Amino acid sequence: MPRLRCLHESLPRTCVSMAGLLSCSGNFTFCHLTCPAQSFINSILSRCTSPRDLAEKPELSSAHLDRCWTDQSTSHSSETRRKKVYCFTIDFDEILDLIHQKLQFGGCAGIILNTVRKAQELAALLRSELPDYTIFLFHAQFLLPDRTEKEKQLLHRLGKHSTPEQREKFVVIGTQVLEQSLDIDFDFLITELCPMDLLLQRIGRLHRHPRFSRPQPLQTAHCAVLDSSDGTFDAGSQAIYSRWLLWRTRKLLPPVISLPHDIPYLVQDVYHWEPEDCLPSDSDCLQAKLDYEILQKDKKTVLTAM
Repeated sequence: MPRLRCLHESLPRTCVSMAGLLSCSGNFTFCHLTCPAQSFINSILSRCTSPRDLAEKPELSSAHLDRCWTDQSTSHSSETRRKKVYCFTIDFDEILDLIHQKLQFGGCAGIILNTVRKAQELAALLRSELPDYTIFLFHAQFLLPDRTEKEKQLLHRLGKHSTPEQREKFVVIGTQVLEQSLDIDFDFLITELCPMDLLLQRIGRLHRHPRFSRPQPLQTAHCAVLDSSDGTFDAGSQAIYSRWLLWRTRKLLPPVISLPHDIPYLVQDVYHWEPEDCLPSDSDCLQAKLDYEILQKDKKTVLTAM
């Protein structure tokens, strides 16, 4: 297991989910490993049950899962929460009005972008246009002491035991670092389009804990996905993620997600395509698919050499 984890941590973040179960004292631990190579996944999982089959097994219901996809640091038992998240797409220009609309009666919001530069620019804009709001910028390029202090502030203001006063008109703008193990709870979420598995990680910070004090407009979990209206992809996002995975996530993201039930289905649908695909067969789309397949073959070569 230590060697497996070492391999896992050396891989890029855009990845496919592999799941396994360990039994101890009658409890099941649902372990996740991620891997980028499609052919490598096929060879590893050739004798394993697919995520869709796992979801249909009653003995693997959420009542027996100690760890879930969107919370790899917290232990869960029979109290694992189920929730529905309603998703819709917006343009960058709509962020300002949407934040004002959603937080007019209080509450907090998280905005997760794919690049530090874009997060910095948006933070500057919101500070200028929303002087009555607290705008909190958080990304991985802060020096370690500053980042540690910012994590403490986030946990204090948005943690499990945070109060309505601490959460009042508090807007966090950050990057992928917010996908990780911080136990923070957003009332409303805006996220830039990213591959499905990472999008689900981000949604894991939305309505994370039971909270009866959420303002009226925020009592239902809503996630706004930042995407272009003309069908193009942001240059920064393409530099980080595969254009093919962005394309498929855009196409397959449903308007309503049931958590945790839908997680294995959505991840599998994005990473395991059929010959008759859901996407158009134009030259640009086919080239994106070809680029992704070449990238996976290159990564398989690296893995084989390890």
